[in-house]
Amino acid sequence: MLIGGEPNYKALQYISANYNINIFHVYGPTETTVICSSKPYSNGNEITIGKPLCNCPMYILDKYMKPVPIGIEGEIVIGGYGVGVGYLNREELTNEKFICDTFNSHEGNEVKMYRSGDIGKWTKDGEVECLGRIDFQVKIRGQRIELTEIENTISELEQIDNSVVLSKRKENNEQYLVAYYISNSEEINGNQIRNYLKEKLPHYMIPNYFISIKEMPVTNNGKLDRRALPEPNINDLIKEEYIAPETETEKEICNIFSQIFKIDVNEIGKKSNFYDLGGDSLNAISIASLIEKKLNVKTNIKSIMNHPVVSDISEYIDELMKSDDISHQVEVIEKRDSKEFPVTSQQLGVYIDSIKNNNSILYNVPMSFKLREDVDIERIKEGFNQLFEKHQILKSKYLKKEVNGKTEIYGYIDDECELNFEEYTNENANSFVRPFDLSSAPLIRVGFIGNEVLLIDMHHIITDGTTGKIVISELNKYYNEGSMNELEVQFGDYAYYINEKMKSGIYNDQIEFYEKMFNEEYETLKINNMNENNENESEIQNITREIDVSISKGINKFVKQYNVSKTAFFLSIYGYVLSKYSGQETIYSSIISANRNNHYLENMIGMFVSTQPILLKFEENDNHSFVEVIKENMTTLMNMYNYQDLSLSELTKCLKLKNVNNTFIYQPKSIINSTSSLNKSIFDNGDINEEIQSLYEDNGSKFDITFNLAEKEDEYLISVDYNTEFFSTYFMEKIVNSFIEMARNVEKFEKM
Repeated sequence: MLIGGEPNYKALQYISANYNINIFHVYGPTETTVICSSKPYSNGNEITIGKPLCNCPMYILDKYMKPVPIGIEGEIVIGGYGVGVGYLNREELTNEKFICDTFNSHEGNEVKMYRSGDIGKWTKDGEVECLGRIDFQVKIRGQRIELTEIENTISELEQIDNSVVLSKRKENNEQYLVAYYISNSEEINGNQIRNYLKEKLPHYMIPNYFISIKEMPVTNNGKLDRRALPEPNINDLIKEEYIAPETETEKEICNIFSQIFKIDVNEIGKKSNFYDLGGDSLNAISIASLIEKKLNVKTNIKSIMNHPVVSDISEYIDELMKSDDISHQVEVIEKRDSKEFPVTSQQLGVYIDSIKNNNSILYNVPMSFKLREDVDIERIKEGFNQLFEKHQILKSKYLKKEVNGKTEIYGYIDDECELNFEEYTNENANSFVRPFDLSSAPLIRVGFIGNEVLLIDMHHIITDGTTGKIVISELNKYYNEGSMNELEVQFGDYAYYINEKMKSGIYNDQIEFYEKMFNEEYETLKINNMNENNENESEIQNITREIDVSISKGINKFVKQYNVSKTAFFLSIYGYVLSKYSGQETIYSSIISANRNNHYLENMIGMFVSTQPILLKFEENDNHSFVEVIKENMTTLMNMYNYQDLSLSELTKCLKLKNVNNTFIYQPKSIINSTSSLNKSIFDNGDINEEIQSLYEDNGSKFDITFNLAEKEDEYLISVDYNTEFFSTYFMEKIVNSFIEMARNVEKFEKM
């Protein structure tokens, strides 16, 4: 029996279990003469479409029609003798789908290959896994959704025989999801299906409408006829029981949730849940910042995540407002209008290292962006000049100053300095990045390669990863709207505020927190035979890997199911893998965070990123499951978010900590909210996340391992910098592979 098209997996399992016949899962569009690949089906095995048949070459290509590596998704494109000539009387569609086969030719003549419109990826065994139609991937509220994933989850229910999910649009162009299902029982309804999906999928993947049908309509050639499915009506609409916010606090929290999660405020009510809306620790930081700004009360990430329902967090905030506890009062940063300021502890570490490595580009943070073809270069320059005047930190230089008999490092605002725009060609663009002199302002350079590429270089003492995103966001906003976000205070005002708090001893509780954490035996990470090649020279190498879409979906389901943050999830796997390779039950590591918990810093350019030490425990005889380990680490991280003001060097000096040789970084998708439409972006693709990925780091060169994990659109990207003096490439690849394998098996964490 040959099974192709849109297989019914329940039917396949039934036939396989009850009939003694050979079943082959086959694949092939009509346009390529039906069958291009096949694979024997055995009950319980993961279904792929097998290997290409003879004379049917298959390719997995990216949007530029270039081959992608094994495990990476792309479009299935088919070549060979079976490819048809085209569509009758449809020249435009023929040219779109039947393209030149750049990988093969026949006796020197051009041959065609066919773009299937299906998404697939190669397996390590040389088989192709078909993941669905490109058409069936939609984007709702900024989140990419694969409709087949929702369909498969609905079909997990025993009472469901078949299901299909469509994306539709209302008259106002708003997208919504409709689920059609065939049931074998009258006991199942849309409400029950919705409740089941809520346990399995993120909030944005839950259909708005559920429609029961008797059979699936099909076209003349036996395929599902989606156009023939009935339109939904108000009776099919299934929503949470909506209860409107009542108190002023509830209304403000609904507004904040609406802003953070990009959901219509009228869809958020008293019972809306932070986790159901897709919340994680990074969202919680943003929410706490907005609560401080809008409601004038200081809260923290732990409070948000412990009170996830709108009515609960609102009640908690109302109680804080009534209490006499001064720790929840919002601290005001005074505006000083001073032209000098003491450097922050984060800046001081960069300054000291920069002086040690004089005439070096070690702390340069360069960026380059391809510009849109019709962009107005003069308008971009106007934007930079506005930014230069608005953010005084861009005019700062750094010098020594005698204060009470001690030599201190101060930043000075040089109002006489100018921002020059440099012109380059592709041939001399490499000369753009060159050493900065910290005693001479400005510590930012801007250049252009014709009208095609924007070049930016800043010294790390005035920038971090979030700053890079702010610069780009503000340029886009000015280009499209003629304005930028206002600053309540300048970086120098913040630096004075931090300096005075430090002198007053208010940070003693932070020292006590880390003193308690490190009040036990621990060792620097040591792995036997770390470099089997015995390389003695220190050199930083990099390994980059993608965690593919299928594994990423499992990760996203897991963190939602157990209400854990992605940072805690990935950090726990990182520590566990190192524990197994080192044999150490306690892993001494560090974590790098944005350190922008104060609402004053929301749109401020500057160096804030913080590195904090942490101990991760993985005791062999511990009866805790790995899920519990993740939750324990999340509690530690939530506490650490409140203790980020002291730098790693200060904590190391104060507590006499051992040198930490590794660090972990988790970068979520950008949480900078640009009011400019990405459709009007000055950049070629409007997506800057990948361009500034490395800027989140607090200079990874000081660590022997910098494990950087970044969230992309549909998957996660691992980028590891390692010192070859201590770690061989072979060994680091084993660590990365083990990390991915752990992430692949999240369903086993409850029993680990």
